[in-house]
Amino acid sequence: MKGNNGAYTSGGSQKKSLYGVEKGNRFVRRFRLFLRNGQVISIPYALLPIVILEADKSLRLKAHGLEVTVKGRSLHKVEEWLNEEKLLWLKEANTDMDDTEEYEVFIKSIEVEGDLML
Repeated sequence: MKGNNGAYTSGGSQKKSLYGVEKGNRFVRRFRLFLRNGQVISIPYALLPIVILEADKSLRLKAHGLEVTVKGRSLHKVEEWLNEEKLLWLKEANTDMDDTEEYEVFIKSIEVEGDLML
């Protein structure tokens, strides 16, 4: 994993992949959400006391008036990385069409609501 500080990205590069996970010993303080409209949201792990996985197709993050809903497939992996504070970033797929392998994480949509949003 030379050159990427121990991070793993699906698909090999950040442009094509839908997530990044810290695989080394680096302490991760925040993770980013890359939305299809170009908006980037950085959320500190300190704000995430509740992570709710619903039937492996929906993942809700709730804290301090902020709610993030991630919809897709194989989200149990994302839930595990969040609980371990290893998730670096998530990115919405460019389209709703799921053309990934069945076991691979697919991020169909990310919705962010709450008091912290402008």
